[in-house]
Amino acid sequence: MTAAGLWPTHVCVRNEAHQAPDGAETEIPIAHFLPIRGSYMSGFAYACRRPKPFDLSEGPKLIITRIHQGPRMSEALIHGDTIYLAGQIGVPGETVNEQTKTALAEIEALLAQAGSSKDHLLMAKIWLCDMADFEEMNAVWDAWIAGHGAPARATGEAKLFTPEYKVEIIIVAAKS
Repeated sequence: MTAAGLWPTHVCVRNEAHQAPDGAETEIPIAHFLPIRGSYMSGFAYACRRPKPFDLSEGPKLIITRIHQGPRMSEALIHGDTIYLAGQIGVPGETVNEQTKTALAEIEALLAQAGSSKDHLLMAKIWLCDMADFEEMNAVWDAWIAGHGAPARATGEAKLFTPEYKVEIIIVAAKS
């Protein structure tokens, strides 16, 4: 940043490859010319002090859409074309099979509200209270994902909210 609080936006180049027809220096946007000191350059380059105010209003806008927002968290969040789901759980005290089915039904409902489906899953994180329940959870998962593109997935063991919760599934998906 310059002393005036402005960013240099261009690099001035003196070499035949970038020379203007009249022989003057050519200014190239700095994004097209990195690094400034490169051994591949046959000429001489230096940062121009052609100041441009640093303006945060330029460029893409950050838009975040929240679904079922509460005081502590949102059930789903959309940023650009990516959907992030909070961890989905089943009814406490049910079997791993039942809790997995309930969590996956919630995931499908949230994805539909966000404009997507299980065809666009990018990543799944599955937390089990006990890894001994892996095969039971996996049987339900395999039936649910069959015929759809399987996402990148990780499964681990963790203490959940209470021991009655046996499975939690976190999803990242693309918009349809």
